[in-house]
Amino acid sequence: MRSASARELTNLLDRLVAGSRPRAAELSLFSDLGRDEATAVKLAWPRIPLESRTAILVRASDLTEDNVDLDFTALACIGLADEFPEVRARAADALWETTDRTVAALLRDRLDDDDSEVRTAAASSLRQFVALRELGRFDTTEGDAVVDALRARAEDPAEELEVRAAAIESLGSRSLPWVTQLISDAYDAGQRELRLAAIHAMGESANERWLDFLHEQFYADDPEFRFEAVMSAASVGSEESVPPLVDLLGDDDSEVVVAAIEALGEIGGDAAVEALEAYQPDAPPEFSELLALSIDAARGGFGLVLEDDREP
Repeated sequence: MRSASARELTNLLDRLVAGSRPRAAELSLFSDLGRDEATAVKLAWPRIPLESRTAILVRASDLTEDNVDLDFTALACIGLADEFPEVRARAADALWETTDRTVAALLRDRLDDDDSEVRTAAASSLRQFVALRELGRFDTTEGDAVVDALRARAEDPAEELEVRAAAIESLGSRSLPWVTQLISDAYDAGQRELRLAAIHAMGESANERWLDFLHEQFYADDPEFRFEAVMSAASVGSEESVPPLVDLLGDDDSEVVVAAIEALGEIGGDAAVEALEAYQPDAPPEFSELLALSIDAARGGFGLVLEDDREP
């Protein structure tokens, strides 16, 4: 280990083992661990109180969303082997954007975990590997193994619904006939979780074949279905979605309205610009900044990144 960081990390681990809570400023010491550093963390990890282990992984996952220079992969891999399922689940969550083949295999193994929350988190974090396999940017053998393992969970009627739903969502980007059938079957299923997962997977597919299903859900009674359908329509990116999205600018649910504004910005084109500009005078003041960004994006400006980014 580098001497300075080694001392800092050792001191931090000693304090954590003694019961101190991790401070946000110290978490960067767990980023980009070298071999010796990872060994030191692995040895100390079981002696750190459970609550702190969980908090470290949750905060690490949050930090990676705001700072691309931080890499907590090695830390999360240590957490995946924790004896407590709540820690394993948070570790799996923290690996949501990792693209390492070894991590894919570790997450795939966690699809057989005894705890359903861990299986759900693992299924969700395997999404990027499915997308990369679809794009031909990931190892074929491991990518196919990930897809097969997710399929087994998605199609198992004895599996917990949340696990099946996460697996369906993660498989959405894979353009195989059986995936299309899986999404269709989930959409027609009587279980709310599977139906929502199907709508999400339609967006992951970015395939216009699902537009009629998504537009149908724009008028669902449940605002969560409307929201999910809007997000998926934005991922598909068809201008056919613009007219029904305009209707949602008057939705009773503010989150649906925000999603519709963002979706119109993402899809873009003259019709989207006109709709957003027409809405601008009557929009609540808190939407003004978002509207300006969306209008610029719809005109072909810098673009608007949705909060639920569907890219791998």
